[in-house]
Amino acid sequence: HLTPNGDGQNEVFFVDGISKFSNNRVEVYNRWGVLVYEADGYNNNDKAFTGESKGRVTVKQNEQLPEGTYYYILRYTKPSGETKEKASYLYINR
Repeated sequence: HLTPNGDGQNEVFFVDGISKFSNNRVEVYNRWGVLVYEADGYNNNDKAFTGESKGRVTVKQNEQLPEGTYYYILRYTKPSGETKEKASYLYINR
């Protein structure tokens, strides 16, 4: 759940425990499967999804995305070298 409205709560897509896995990648897609955000080394701070479009195929970068359901893929490498992938959805509420 993401509510990027400036109140200081849920302003970014927060991935709990991501700091343990610096070798990671986050991708966010809209409901049509268009990549709207991507980041290597996601960290919940300066590399975090804030509800703005920053994907490779984005027409208007830094534009606020509309309210709705988005899908994310998180790929990360464990210290053992094992690669994991998680996918689910998130909701932007404005």
